[in-house]
Amino acid sequence: MTVNIYTPNKKLSASFIFISETICFAVFLIGLLAAIGWKFDILIFKNILPSLPVIAPNTAVALALSGFSLWLLQEKKIKSQWRFLAYSLSALIAALGALTFIEYASGLNFGLENLIFKNALGANDLPVRMSPQSAVLFCLLGASLLLINRQNKNGKRPSQYIILAVGVVALFSFFGFIHNVSSFYTIAPYKGMAAHTAASFVLLFIAIFISRPASGLMKNFSNAGLSGYVARRLFLTLFVLMIFDILAMTGRSSGVYGQEIEAVIHVIFLVSAFIYLMFIGFSSLDKIQTIEEIDRAKTE
Repeated sequence: MTVNIYTPNKKLSASFIFISETICFAVFLIGLLAAIGWKFDILIFKNILPSLPVIAPNTAVALALSGFSLWLLQEKKIKSQWRFLAYSLSALIAALGALTFIEYASGLNFGLENLIFKNALGANDLPVRMSPQSAVLFCLLGASLLLINRQNKNGKRPSQYIILAVGVVALFSFFGFIHNVSSFYTIAPYKGMAAHTAASFVLLFIAIFISRPASGLMKNFSNAGLSGYVARRLFLTLFVLMIFDILAMTGRSSGVYGQEIEAVIHVIFLVSAFIYLMFIGFSSLDKIQTIEEIDRAKTE
């Protein structure tokens, strides 16, 4: 008889929660600095580089609220007096995204861009509205925050599946900035998503996903057994490859080397990743499997 035993790695779970809380603070700070940029007209806070899209004022506020709301929703902080505030902020974030999308779809103008910063204008002295992608992602993000504590009978968390969609779109936009492909973060003829908005959505995707490490999809990563070990090694390899891709692209775009050298660097990175997985990352699988078999025999 095969018994599937989940053994939580408590130390790792605590680390995931700490990382999630740290990301909450980082996203709150990004939104706050962007809002300060609009208040005092500090260009670097609004679009980082002159060639990049400007973050919308309501996007900045929504990011700050998202980071704060998720911080309140961390498991050890969920108390009755904070739960209502956190869920109210989450509903507000979802409503802001939904109303902005309705503005794009219907041609109406609710004046959401000037609710907080009445004199915040962009090019041609027009109000700066958040991009269509940001509107959809805020709608999904708010829904994920509202459902973050829901879990069905099979142990699945709907919030994790919703935030996965946010993560895919955000990563697509983020790598559009890395590879200088504007169509990845812009839906013509509308305003494009700002670079720090895309980065913030990626961070929020990670933070929500790992905020409940002992259940749902994260259960595979926090497992102290063989499946958790493999999942963590594969994710680590993927993460390192993404970092190397960013570094390789940065080197080519800055003129340090050409496209041919960049292709060679990518091949070297891929080969190195497979070598790590085959000879280093999975070197202790047999040992872990033996320990699991002993524990399973005891349980049976």
